Amino acid sequence: MVVDPSENLTRAARSVLERRYGLRVARISHLATHSNILYRVDTADGRRLVLRVSQPAANTRVNLEIEVAWLASLVGDPALNIAEPIPTTEGHFIVDLLADGHLRHCVLFTWVPGEPLGDGAGTSGYRAMGRLSALLHRHGGWRPPAGLALRRWDRTFYYPPELERVVVEDFRYDHLFSGLRPLLRRAAELGDYFIARRWTEAEPMVVHGDLHEWNVHLYMGRAWAIDFEDVMLALPAQDIATSLYGARTRPDLPAIIDAFRRGYEEHAEWPVADSVELEVYWAARQVMSMNHAAQVLTEKAARSYFDQVVPWLRDFMHKTVPATAG
Repeated sequence: MVVDPSENLTRAARSVLERRYGLRVARISHLATHSNILYRVDTADGRRLVLRVSQPAANTRVNLEIEVAWLASLVGDPALNIAEPIPTTEGHFIVDLLADGHLRHCVLFTWVPGEPLGDGAGTSGYRAMGRLSALLHRHGGWRPPAGLALRRWDRTFYYPPELERVVVEDFRYDHLFSGLRPLLRRAAELGDYFIARRWTEAEPMVVHGDLHEWNVHLYMGRAWAIDFEDVMLALPAQDIATSLYGARTRPDLPAIIDAFRRGYEEHAEWPVADSVELEVYWAARQVMSMNHAAQVLTEKAARSYFDQVVPWLRDFMHKTVPATAG
């Protein structure tokens, strides 16, 4: 259940818009709550914007600095459609806000038109996302300002410990992971081994890190990217695997991958070695997602999520490492 933000937080967000961005706000309304709180902002001069207010400890300040710096550089590419960060009147892209007893970080973005690809787009939508992925990868050689270190997807559990602990082996989570640990352990080990090997064979680059169906909007046949908060250093194939992760159990998966690839190859060479590479990255992502779900969902919701995703992981591991799949 999504809880609306407090009135105090909404008032504080409006104050930030008026005092730091110099906006005349006609209306501010809650848009969504995920790892951040999103507000739709309608200004008196007719503009529509999005204010993103972080949840406590949702991300590191360093990664937010890298995000807005990369976005600011991407704005100059006319082939890209992205949510653009808007600076304050003093030229800052991030505003620190103390509200409800927590330090939060605010970033204001342009409004992105259209609807999420996840709302039901067919293969044409995935082809558009493939184009967008390749266009973003053309900027993979960008590096952040001095002193800012990129997050690296060089192992299964790549989130820094200050953001997320690894709890799969923690006895306090026996109620969720008992019986699943051999499967998850082997999947994580396979991910670690495969990722380490591929990082010696291919060149990591700066990638979006979370370019999936709900972070891509379709409008007039073109794809728009939002939510660059997970920007990281990874292989382009890892980034593509993230884009296709949500489709891994769909019966039309081959057609989806083919459409995405055709869109990607309009602008770049396909970097994925074979279908197994995608599946190993999917397995690693799923183990990390289950570790996350155990910490943020209720027990009932976590169990329901596990029931949905474990069959695919078990089938994959049985096919790939049959003697140790668990």
